[in-house]
Amino acid sequence: MDEQAFAHLIEPHRRALHLHCYRMRHLEVMARHLEPGARYLVQVGLVDPEQHEAFANSHWEASRDDTHLRIDWVDEELDLVGGRSRQRSRIHVLRGPRAGEVVEEVHELTAWTARDWRSAINTSRFTEIATYDGAHKGRWPRVRPTSTGRLLWHELERR
Repeated sequence: MDEQAFAHLIEPHRRALHLHCYRMRHLEVMARHLEPGARYLVQVGLVDPEQHEAFANSHWEASRDDTHLRIDWVDEELDLVGGRSRQRSRIHVLRGPRAGEVVEEVHELTAWTARDWRSAINTSRFTEIATYDGAHKGRWPRVRPTSTGRLLWHELERR
């Protein structure tokens, strides 16, 4: 397969967090597929090392048509020295054709601190243009690049 260069790329579903085995190499790999000047919007949560704990657990419900779900996302382990986090997701089907089913998965993720993320960007072929906080329903306020939080979106530009 020939490599392609793209003008823009959005990385949904926290893929950069799931790639703990690549940690600092992730941006190098992405830069190979983007043209200079291209934008890369990636969701990477940043942990505050002073907290000494993972993000707060997350619980919500969602519905579509006749299916209603309850989702629990729970932090189980945080290792900032090793740059790893273990989280468990549990999806309960409350109503609908699959009512009563529970889908559970364990996710081995990269745990990024603001310092680690900044170091990765500074040694990459990217410049951070802006950081947005996606934790606010219906709006995406711009925040400092050193901010911490679960739903941070980083707008990067390929140099």
